[in-house]
Amino acid sequence: MDPMPEHTADGRRIGSALGDLLRGWRAARGMSQLALALEAGFSARHVSFIENGRAQPSRQALVALADTLDLPLRERNRLLEAAGFARVYPQTPLDAGDLSHVRGVLRSSSIGTGRTRRSCSTAMRPA
Repeated sequence: MDPMPEHTADGRRIGSALGDLLRGWRAARGMSQLALALEAGFSARHVSFIENGRAQPSRQALVALADTLDLPLRERNRLLEAAGFARVYPQTPLDAGDLSHVRGVLRSSSIGTGRTRRSCSTAMRPA
């Protein structure tokens, strides 16, 4: 039996989750493989190989691609995890004890209560 299979049990190529994520974000940013590659400092061929599961990028390569795509930190973690790396950016749930002050501010503001402020145009309308 091959110790490093090329496909998962469901027939998908290993690395396709990473490739799907990268391709999706690249498309969302309206970038071609060539544009992403040039901005991140890679060849278009390497970006293509990552997207198609033919190359396993390093952690540094993924961070460079994520920086170029200006991905949110949560999505950077997803990209790293899809490639088999540990997440880098911490996530704190809103109900964590460290965020009690933030929850208090949100509850006391119009954001947390669902109230909205009247717009200037409404408040200054002539009677």
